[in-house]
Amino acid sequence: MSEKLVDLIERRTVAACEAAASALFKEISAKFGQDKAQEIFRLVSSNLSDDEVREFKNLAILRRYDGMSEPNVAELARQLVAENEAAVKEGRPAPNGPRGSTNLMTMDKHIRNIIDWRERGIADGTWLSLGKVSWPKHLSRHIG
Repeated sequence: MSEKLVDLIERRTVAACEAAASALFKEISAKFGQDKAQEIFRLVSSNLSDDEVREFKNLAILRRYDGMSEPNVAELARQLVAENEAAVKEGRPAPNGPRGSTNLMTMDKHIRNIIDWRERGIADGTWLSLGKVSWPKHLSRHIG
């Protein structure tokens, strides 16, 4: 975190916190894009349980899998592991998969498990689906 951001937070006023949040949003947007910054701020501001946060992260993996021109679990696993390894090298938390795994076999298995999770949910009616987009019904209150 930049020294400027730390300084804003240490002042501990509402205005300083608003400025810090704005600065953080801008830093995330510059690094990862505005859509990712909005997604992060939505997740942290919505009182999600740890399980719900994990499920949203898994949905992001499914979205990437579904968005591949030719969906390929092994290729997606390689991409996610590479992103996790890069994050760890930069001193950031690894963002993808089970506890930010950098093990290719673990990531591959995780992707296959969440694909199965979705298929079971659609089959048993615990998931909602709109065309190619689907999500667990219990998360609907957070999707808007």
